[in-house]
Formats: sequence, structure tokens, C-alpha cells
Amino acid sequence: MVSGVRGPQQALPENELPSPRRWRRASCGLAGLMVVAGAALSLILSFGPPMGESVPTSPPGQLIAAGTDPGPYSTDPPTSGVHFPVGLRSGFYEPESAATLPRFAAGYLVANLERGDVIVWYNCATLESGACTDLKGQIRSAMDLLGGEHIIAFPWPSLEQPVVLTAWGRILRLPSFDLKRAIGFIFAHRGRSANAASTPTPSLPLSGGGEGGGAASP
Repeated sequence: MVSGVRGPQQALPENELPSPRRWRRASCGLAGLMVVAGAALSLILSFGPPMGESVPTSPPGQLIAAGTDPGPYSTDPPTSGVHFPVGLRSGFYEPESAATLPRFAAGYLVANLERGDVIVWYNCATLESGACTDLKGQIRSAMDLLGGEHIIAFPWPSLEQPVVLTAWGRILRLPSFDLKRAIGFIFAHRGRSANAASTPTPSLPLSGGGEGGGAASP
């Protein structure tokens, strides 16, 4: 009887070895499928109702000097209101990096919302250490799947839920991270600025800013 198991002395024939060209083709094919799937999801969502709860907004363009206390916002976390002339860079902000930012982070983040960024606010205060690590990993995965542009993940201790997503005038509160709903919200609202005719908001060039998401376009 001839066994189908190769012995340790038997090497794979050359025609059975995956060639670099085959790997490149497979990688390109997978990337293409992800692009097509993303485009299809975006098209489907464009015909559906807007995701997240609609909340009243303040008129866009209400600028205050950087470092000025913007005062309370109508929602927590904020979805519109007064803001500084610059926003933060896209990316994932750990509590340690957020703590190095200038005072009144909300003033910068509302500027991001006005220009069409989506913010994923998270709070690990009620979670165990392992659960917090999982939550941050899930948020990072969603950001990586979407390329990271115009997405900010930011720690927000006053949240009642572990994670909340906001865009200008929209909010989605999640009792636990839901990848499908999070991606749907980002697809539906990312890039939709409060006022397309307004002057683009530049990013604040801070060292130690959001890592992993790349710099947002002004």
C-alpha cells in the first residue's frame, strides 16, 4: 500500500510551491474584493435611513480661540457646537496620549466633527482590564478596515456606555462594540461636513497624537 503522507525526506515538487506571483495575485484579489464590498455597503447605506440618532445642531462655523473653555455641549459626547479653529489628527488616542493634549479637547474634536470626521468615543472605566483591551482592539480593527482616514478614537470618561460614535448632528450609543453597526455609521457619515462651503479645518500638528490612523486631510 502506498501512503499519501510524504516522509520527512520528501520535498514538495516545484510546481506545488506557491510562487511569489501567485501570492501577489491573491493579495491583489483580496484587496479588490474588500474595495468592492465597501463600495457595495456604501451604496446600500445611501438608500437606507441615516444611521444613529439625529440630534439638533448648532450653526456651523462658531469659532472660539484655542484654549478657551467651550462650556457645556448639548450632548455628551458633543455632536456640534462652538469649537477651535483646528482639529486633531485622525487616529487612535490612548488615555496617555490624550492626556498630553492641550486643555479642552472637546473644542478640537468638535472642529473635527464639523469637517466631516467621525469620532469613536470609548470609556473603559466600567470594564475589566481584559475587556478594555478587547474593546480597544475591536475599535482599531474597524479603523484599519476603513483605512483610518477621518476617524478618531478618543477616551471619554463621562460616557455611560463603553462606546459611542458621533458625527455632526448624529450619535450612536452602543452597550458593547458592534462592528457591523460601527462600520455602517462611519460609512454613512464620514466625509459629510456640516457646511461643504466652509473653509476646511486644519489638523493640530501635535507630537504624540493619534497613532495608527494616519493624519487626516485638512
